Amino acid sequence: MKKTSRTVVELADNSPEVLSLVNQLAQRGWNVHLICRNAPEVQALDPRVRVHKLPVTAAYPMTYAAFLAAAPVILGIKPGIIHAHCLTRYGILAAVYRRFLRFKPMMVTVAGPEVHPECCRGMTRWSAEHALHMFEVIISPDAQTIETLRDLRAPAEKIEQIKVLPNAGEIPPAVIDRLEMIYSRLIESTTRPV
Repeated sequence: MKKTSRTVVELADNSPEVLSLVNQLAQRGWNVHLICRNAPEVQALDPRVRVHKLPVTAAYPMTYAAFLAAAPVILGIKPGIIHAHCLTRYGILAAVYRRFLRFKPMMVTVAGPEVHPECCRGMTRWSAEHALHMFEVIISPDAQTIETLRDLRAPAEKIEQIKVLPNAGEIPPAVIDRLEMIYSRLIESTTRPV
């Protein structure tokens, strides 16, 4: 697959929403690479989507092992952007990648319950707080999650509210349009001559 600035790495579980996203991006001409723990069934994917399977979970305390597995794959892909889904797993993995390999640009989608105090505490909470500063864009589905992100000290200017709800199934084309616009803006900001 040709490596261009329209190459995106999606770090995510293979939920119906993620499959909808990667399929629609591939249909719109993006070179899409899905890096996940459990590969989706082949018939659920557009044939242009490349899947790379992680040998371990990205959840703490296995984050560094997942990083060691994902780093050579991502380096070989040379993406224009990395989009992590789920802050407490793939978001922290992406932040580790950025800390060690200085990749830009990156964005994360935070789906709500994962950042609530009863679900996110201890080392996971500490890692999430630090990871949030590594992303150019933080996508959140609702005002309640945005408030929780502010409690985690997320930079307010980086938060964008987009209704990508967990367990929603198919993502509407208007949401894909908005995500595609963000991807293009971030890629352009890193390729512009200084």
